[in-house]
Amino acid sequence: MLKLGDRVEKVTGYKWPGVVVAIFKNLQGERRIVVECTAEAVTGALHIYSPGQLVKLNGEALPETGPAVGEASAPVLETGVLAPRAQGRSD
Repeated sequence: MLKLGDRVEKVTGYKWPGVVVAIFKNLQGERRIVVECTAEAVTGALHIYSPGQLVKLNGEALPETGPAVGEASAPVLETGVLAPRAQGRSD
């Protein structure tokens, strides 16, 4: 199972080797993975991917479903959780 600190690589389209630094669900409940790049030219840059775009460096495909870290009903933002917007509010 995918976890923070796993070394992964994006294998669809451009290549992006890196380390998983965050896992969350977007507002639609879809799992997303933040990868910090380890390639020398862009070390430290962050990209967000869906699980199907990544493989662990051992070649194991990542699952499309499963709990995100913290398993919040809304996306995790830093150390808090975004509250769903109430009907009729226009913050």
